[in-house]
Amino acid sequence: MRHLACLLIFVAAAVPARAQSAGKFAVGANIGTRFAPSPTVGGDHFGIGLLWRIGHSKEGFGWEWGLNWFTSDVDRSLGGGEPFDLGNLHIRPLMAGYGYTHRIGPTAIKGSVQGGYAFTSFEAEPQAAEIYSTRLGAHSFSTDASNTLVVRPQVSVWRDLSRKIGLNVTAGYMIARPTLTVSTTMGVERQRIHADMFTVKMGLVYSVY
Repeated sequence: MRHLACLLIFVAAAVPARAQSAGKFAVGANIGTRFAPSPTVGGDHFGIGLLWRIGHSKEGFGWEWGLNWFTSDVDRSLGGGEPFDLGNLHIRPLMAGYGYTHRIGPTAIKGSVQGGYAFTSFEAEPQAAEIYSTRLGAHSFSTDASNTLVVRPQVSVWRDLSRKIGLNVTAGYMIARPTLTVSTTMGVERQRIHADMFTVKMGLVYSVY
């Protein structure tokens, strides 16, 4: 990740900065990493995704929308034993927001806040039921996760490297707090999960028309 960041900085400095004005739609790819600040929620991830740009950033306020779907690993401790992987929490938000863009030459800097509603599900690991049975004597193991409201402040920077190429760097922090329910013959346990996620993405796009 560090090496790629250095490469993108080098490209941005080396390519003459001219407005990416050759087209209205640009498409490319980005790389990103994410991590969860909570000690009981995992999800450190490095991946490649699709990146696109419609039109060009203009000075001032404006609306935006996003999906920002992600999956987190949830850990659990029982009876003083070693923590184990309880399962995967899937968060699929539909979001809209408002932000302000400031232009400095070929660079557009936008700060915004998105909010919305996330459809949430939980997929327990196969060994979780066995661990509950072994440590607590519990049976009829099942899990469920509630849908939740989400908020995501973020900062995005676009830099026009040429008439065809644009560079983007985006950093955001997703706040998501669904309730996880574990039901067994021992009773029903409910816990609010701090599934917050910090993400950083960098990518390049090319104008296709």
